[in-house]
Amino acid sequence: MKIPAFNKLLLLDKLCMNFSLISLAVTLLCGILRRIGVPATPDVISVYFLPVLTAAAVGYLTNYAAIWLLFKPYHPVPWLKNLQGVIPGKQAALAETLGREIPENLLPPDALIQQVSGMLADYLQNPELISDIHRKVTFYVAREKNGISAKIIPYIENAAASVLENHFTLQNVKTLYDLQLEPMMMRQISGEELACLIAGELKAKVPEITVALRKLVRSGAQEYIKTEYPTLTGWLRADEFAARMVTRLNWQLIQNKISGVIGESSTRFAIRSELARFAIKLRAHIHSGSFDANAETCLQKGKAKIRETLHTYLEENLPDVIEKWMQKDDIWSTLENELLPAIKNFVIHRLKRDKEKIIAKLDLAGRIEESIMKQTPETIHAMVNRVSGEHLVLLQLLGYLLGGVAGGMLVFAQ
Repeated sequence: MKIPAFNKLLLLDKLCMNFSLISLAVTLLCGILRRIGVPATPDVISVYFLPVLTAAAVGYLTNYAAIWLLFKPYHPVPWLKNLQGVIPGKQAALAETLGREIPENLLPPDALIQQVSGMLADYLQNPELISDIHRKVTFYVAREKNGISAKIIPYIENAAASVLENHFTLQNVKTLYDLQLEPMMMRQISGEELACLIAGELKAKVPEITVALRKLVRSGAQEYIKTEYPTLTGWLRADEFAARMVTRLNWQLIQNKISGVIGESSTRFAIRSELARFAIKLRAHIHSGSFDANAETCLQKGKAKIRETLHTYLEENLPDVIEKWMQKDDIWSTLENELLPAIKNFVIHRLKRDKEKIIAKLDLAGRIEESIMKQTPETIHAMVNRVSGEHLVLLQLLGYLLGGVAGGMLVFAQ
């Protein structure tokens, strides 16, 4: 709707311009003819109409020249004492003033930060944001899980290596034994528990022990006969006879006897006593010089094995673990209900707390001033015309109207 109306104003403005030029030309011509004594126009025209038209023309052209001089000449004209339009000539001052006034009056820090905070809060509360993040992250992780795993593994391995180097040391092993293992074996209650545990394990292994014992006794008897009585071995086959005799023993009864002996309290006491002696001997060995070299070698091998096992496990399992972990609903529920609100509150708090610093970093005044200085005079003129060209034309038309009214009043006053 504005374009046709503005076009009509432009058409009317052109008509006023033409009438103004024609009126001045006719007035000038009539004046010249009158000077040389040639009657040019009837008195009614020269007395009543020409003064009104001339005054209207002067009013229009005065406003037209004033508006024209706001923007033109775009560049200084040397032969007119560097004449230049007001706005192009004062572009630097205009840029500086707008750069100062706009941030202070149109974009004050409090209002700007409040608006940004509100926009951020609305954005982070948008359910579509979580869905979009979930969809894109899941797709990216599924596609790049091997690459992500390859980047994570070195950090895990370095952390594990640091733990091993700092804690899995010879001194820590000795400290662990002194403070934990030796007291556990030396205490009566713990010793009893450990003795019962060992006795129970031995009792569970009695069938295997019996089989091994039978083989050992059989082969031992056979070897003894061969060694001590070789003559009997040759023609009486005493070694084979001894072996068969061992085999025919009631090994079930022997097995029961072994189980009974292991279950007796005296056996547990013997085990407990042996544990105490073992603990003392082990402590002496651990704190001896001969232990350090071998133990350090074993520790280094153990560390290397742990690192190798960890690396193999991570390479084989970490990609799938990452993908499955990112597909869990709990992760995204936590992100939506806890992480994003926390981020929102944190960011809004920081925005409000550091608003002056943020505004200073934004440098609105400098940016506005720089943007205006980058514009050419032609561009500024075009922008002003887009915003208020209609009003500028109306000012020119108003000048024509007021000039005509003033001319009519002069005619009437004569």
